[in-house]
Amino acid sequence: MQKCSPGSEANTSMRMTLGYWEMAAGFANRGLIDDELFFENAGEGFLVYDRIRDLLPAMRAMFKNPHTWGQLESFGRRMEIWIERRAPGHVAHMRQSIRSKCMALI
Repeated sequence: MQKCSPGSEANTSMRMTLGYWEMAAGFANRGLIDDELFFENAGEGFLVYDRIRDLLPAMRAMFKNPHTWGQLESFGRRMEIWIERRAPGHVAHMRQSIRSKCMALI
């Protein structure tokens, strides 16, 4: 949370992005939109989930709410299975690629 400290523009952007994808994921998780249609068009949502997935336990503890970003997590896990079924190895390759590019910036 240091990179997105409260009151900062980064914090506002983070909250807006997470809030949007939490809501969109909730629609998909409840079956209000076809999974194939949603997953084909929700790559950004998966990247958002993937970016915070390791932070979820700390975020939930901080907010004292075990359900914080639960819709996004459920969607992300389901989408990962869907991606791997369609393109085996893609998720691992994407994660490695992102990690390599981020490390090159440091």
